[in-house]
Amino acid sequence: MAAKPTSGIRDSPLDLASLCLAVAECAPQPMATVEGASHIVRYVNPGFCHLMDKPKEQLVGKSFCEILPENENCGTFLDRVFLTGKPESHTEQGHSKPNPVFWSYTMWPLIADEYPVGIVIQVTESAHLHDLTRAMNEALVLGSVRQHELAEAANSSNALMQVEMNERKLAEEALRRAQAELTDRAGQLEGLVTKRTAELTATNKQLDAFVYSIAHDLRAPLRAMQGFSTMLVEDAGAALNERATRTRIASTSRRN
Repeated sequence: MAAKPTSGIRDSPLDLASLCLAVAECAPQPMATVEGASHIVRYVNPGFCHLMDKPKEQLVGKSFCEILPENENCGTFLDRVFLTGKPESHTEQGHSKPNPVFWSYTMWPLIADEYPVGIVIQVTESAHLHDLTRAMNEALVLGSVRQHELAEAANSSNALMQVEMNERKLAEEALRRAQAELTDRAGQLEGLVTKRTAELTATNKQLDAFVYSIAHDLRAPLRAMQGFSTMLVEDAGAALNERATRTRIASTSRRN
């Protein structure tokens, strides 16, 4: 015979009060339960004891507002939750420590016979919130200062770069002018060389013509002198002295 499957549902009813107590004991958030209009503490979990840095015996039986005397508005909210039966949340700033802390409360009523008989309170101390906010503000200020410094550095770099670009532009312009002047001067020198070469060529041609004219004009006297010398040697021979020979040659040259 097959075994009858189980449905997973307990046959006996759950003890919800014990279950709620067990959940509260294990809850990571500080929790407390207060009773009546005076808000007398009837239960605190380990998280609440740790937050208050006190054992349970020093907390239970006291007014919740007595435990947290600096939280002036807490009693007002507790009264309102107790009267209206509606949950509320509240956050306020404390001043007992060098750095202000923030207290956050979540409150919901305990109902019995349709009337509130107590309130469950979940408390959170956010001391780090102030430090975090201050750190964020400091980071924002430092970031703003750093941004201003970077902007000034960028502006200075841009100005320096602009000056360098202008100087480079002026240098390039001066180089172009120098190259243009060199090109123009080279053209002038080339023209001058061509002109001087043409003048030298013409002068050489004139010298050649002059030399040719001189050589042509000297041919006839030289031929006469050569012929006279030949006749003199044939006629007189060795009888002629040097003086007579020079006289005859000079006379012959003048006639020609």
